[in-house]
Amino acid sequence: MGHCVSCTNICLSTQISESESTEIPIHHKCRNCGQQCDQSELSDTCIYAKFTRTGTKEQPLIIRSIVPNDKVRWSSSFDYYPIEFTSEKIRTSTKEYVDRDPRQDPNIEIPWNSDDRLCDRRSYHGPYKIIERIPQNPCGRTGITGRGHLGKF
Repeated sequence: MGHCVSCTNICLSTQISESESTEIPIHHKCRNCGQQCDQSELSDTCIYAKFTRTGTKEQPLIIRSIVPNDKVRWSSSFDYYPIEFTSEKIRTSTKEYVDRDPRQDPNIEIPWNSDDRLCDRRSYHGPYKIIERIPQNPCGRTGITGRGHLGKF
């Protein structure tokens, strides 16, 4: 349920209620600002979109598969083949806080949808599906699969 701080009598909810979940906006193509930026247009409708199209030295350009806004949700039928991307720095890291890829090693067991005290892998969107040993983005299709530059899935 929620965690209560006894000295101040404040309760914090660790999960979004069903009524609030309908207010969560779906992911759009622009992941930089949360707006409905159309990157197929030549004009910059998002002030941050240039980083998605051009990349930087640390984050090279990754061309995502195109996902129309009406096909972002997993419930909509769509012939979807996302680009696999996990940065070289993440793939070769030996840091303990970086997940090893369970698709590469059948001995890796990651406690998805739970808090094992080392890492809380629960989502505010509720339980997420595990597809081919990795979590499916609860917000829908993004055009890429993998971790990108993130250490955790």
